[in-house]
Amino acid sequence: MKKIIILILLSFFLFVSIALAQEKKNQPKEPLQTQNQEQTMIQEDASEMPIMSPVRARNTEQLRTMIQEKKQILSQQVQGIQDEKQQAVHQNQNKVKEAVHALLAAEELAGEVGPQMSQIAREFNGSVQATIVSEEKIQNRGGITMFFFGGDKEAAEEIIQEVNQNQVRIQQLRELQKQSSYGPEAEEMIQEQIKNIVQEQTRLQALADEQKSRKGLFGWLFGWLTN
Repeated sequence: MKKIIILILLSFFLFVSIALAQEKKNQPKEPLQTQNQEQTMIQEDASEMPIMSPVRARNTEQLRTMIQEKKQILSQQVQGIQDEKQQAVHQNQNKVKEAVHALLAAEELAGEVGPQMSQIAREFNGSVQATIVSEEKIQNRGGITMFFFGGDKEAAEEIIQEVNQNQVRIQQLRELQKQSSYGPEAEEMIQEQIKNIVQEQTRLQALADEQKSRKGLFGWLFGWLTN
């Protein structure tokens, strides 16, 4: 009887190994290409924006125009992504990218606290790239892997770590905004961008929690055996 059980288990694990190998083989290679493209985009946002003088808005109308132009660019970049899951990832996280652009562009309008707000914007810029990579790992997790092993706990923890750090940054932005010299219209635009950042952190937190709650078949078996 024991030999039969052992043979069944060995056959089962062999089946799982073959299925996982096939699933990995069938996964698209687009994510790596997308990630490389994304890293190039980041370098442009992180390095060129603080240096080039045109990215500094001189008035509220110019700030509004720059935010709108950035939104259109980000939308076009999303449309250029063929994979629907990847497209959704970037479309959601573009809210943070737009906010980064707005905060950097509005540095001079903010007054003395402008450089501090720009620094926090750069930190958000780095964070959004990290969460994009982690979310792509989750979206590209195969169905067989999900069934047996559950959600991507590692990627979920990476997202949670970034979200926790971003909550601190959001609070810092709010405190600095109170000390800024934005006019009423500019302040409203910046407030809207901060709100978008908050909404995106809420979504990411929910995604991470959902991944951590998915145990998979092996997780349930382990829990059953240890109870």
